[in-house]
Amino acid sequence: MRSSHYLAIAVRIFALMLFIYGLRQMFPVLELFLLGTVNGMEVSPFFVIVTSIIPILFSIVLWLFPLSISASILKPEMDLDVVPLSQGDWLVVLLIGLGLYTLYLAISDSIFWLYLLHISSLSNSSLEMRVEDKANLVISLLEVTVSIFLILKAKTMATFILKTTK
Repeated sequence: MRSSHYLAIAVRIFALMLFIYGLRQMFPVLELFLLGTVNGMEVSPFFVIVTSIIPILFSIVLWLFPLSISASILKPEMDLDVVPLSQGDWLVVLLIGLGLYTLYLAISDSIFWLYLLHISSLSNSSLEMRVEDKANLVISLLEVTVSIFLILKAKTMATFILKTTK
């Protein structure tokens, strides 16, 4: 397979995710037609409908023409045959991807808990961090540490996994 084929697969996956996003945006449309408001606020029907229809239409175009889109993104000299990866290399790529995904979630959680800790430490704040909140902060920081370890040691872990499965 060529690079454009792999990019076309990625375009189709993106189109599928965009379609699901558009469907999720249909709930405010239903709420607007049933209740006349969205979350209790007056909203323009045009705005609500457009925010759900445009992603769906865009996803349909992406789904129907993935090779044309990938050909327009890639230069002809970049569209070469791709050398298949070995089993160990695929495992390294998957472990790094998992590490990046968990790192994203862990950093988001850590920022929230650190912000909550900062707000609760202010003298004029009525917000107080409970023991459970402090435990969640510690867990989030551990998640960041484990995610970084997973990213940095993916090759070592992949060779260990391959050795133990044989």
